[in-house]
Amino acid sequence: MLRQPRLRLAATAAVVLAFVVTGRSSPLPVAGAAQNAALAGAANLLSTTQGVVWSFNIENGSGVVLRSADDGNRWRVVLSELASQVSFGLVASYFLGPEDAWAALEEQTGATSVYRTSDGGRHWDRSDLRIVAPPPSMPILFDQLYFADPEHGWLLAVGTDLGSGSANSLVMLLWRTDDGGRTWSQLPPTSLPPQSVELPPYAGSACPVFSPPHIAFTTPNIGWWTYGACGTGAARPLVWRTRDGGRNWTPSPLSAPPGGWGSWDVLDQGGTDVGAPYLIPTKTGTTIVVPVSVGRSRLVVERSLDMGRTWRIAGMVDTHSLPLQSTRADWFDPVNALEWVVAAPGGLIETTDAGRSWTLIRSPVTMSGHCFIHLAR
Repeated sequence: MLRQPRLRLAATAAVVLAFVVTGRSSPLPVAGAAQNAALAGAANLLSTTQGVVWSFNIENGSGVVLRSADDGNRWRVVLSELASQVSFGLVASYFLGPEDAWAALEEQTGATSVYRTSDGGRHWDRSDLRIVAPPPSMPILFDQLYFADPEHGWLLAVGTDLGSGSANSLVMLLWRTDDGGRTWSQLPPTSLPPQSVELPPYAGSACPVFSPPHIAFTTPNIGWWTYGACGTGAARPLVWRTRDGGRNWTPSPLSAPPGGWGSWDVLDQGGTDVGAPYLIPTKTGTTIVVPVSVGRSRLVVERSLDMGRTWRIAGMVDTHSLPLQSTRADWFDPVNALEWVVAAPGGLIETTDAGRSWTLIRSPVTMSGHCFIHLAR
């Protein structure tokens, strides 16, 4: 069973330029995607107005949860669970404000538990999730936690049904909690977006590890789902939406860029990769943006102003100037409705007009990806 973390760079109201040396004495841990963190929750990094910063860091193959109470100058480990012969350790996290946090622990058998805290990591409680009839040959390769508020959350598990033939198929399991993570119930797999999506042979595709599906919710009932790069053949990207908390889903197609979408991504071969939905609160409602990598150097940003019913291209940018072998939607993060960044080791591409124009900012050094420094806007 393969397990590798997806490490992504955060760009939030307090996290703007990556891999820039500023002379701070305390390095920050590796961080991942954060969603408009001053206003909402985050998967791996959250900055709050009270100076609290959470981080989920991978150390020796297992995750640890860290917390800083002084804008990231000093850190302490508040939860750790070492990987072992029976456990992969902590594999996913979600943070909501300065006090609430959750982290998922996965056993090598596929069993999953969720830790939760409501006092800034001083005390943690653990709940075990029950899996209802997964495929017998399904290794779980990716987990995601997401909370719309302190009470309502979801855990997504993505894996592959290895089957007996040369092709594999995608399998997704989704749990929901309505009491802050004390208890969890699995939603029927038949109610989720189509299962058994055909994938290339496992040796040639790592979609559930590097470009898996993603979920996002803005209320206990309204949410969205994207497929990442999971698929084979011609790409036809969709964003799925639910209005009943994840029990039923309706697809909406994304507007195609000039030249079309091409093929699905196969282990960074320059295909299509649909990133996570980002929810941006505005004065008139919620704007949703989804980044889509197309080919080796183009990023298309899709935007919906009607809660995901219809989508239009807000902007496109060529990222060949960044020192990446293949640009992926992982590097995109919105700061607010107008300011978005594509942050990568060695540079950052920024728009301040919601994708109409873009500016490249070079950093003075290119680092290996094991630390970053944040600058206040």
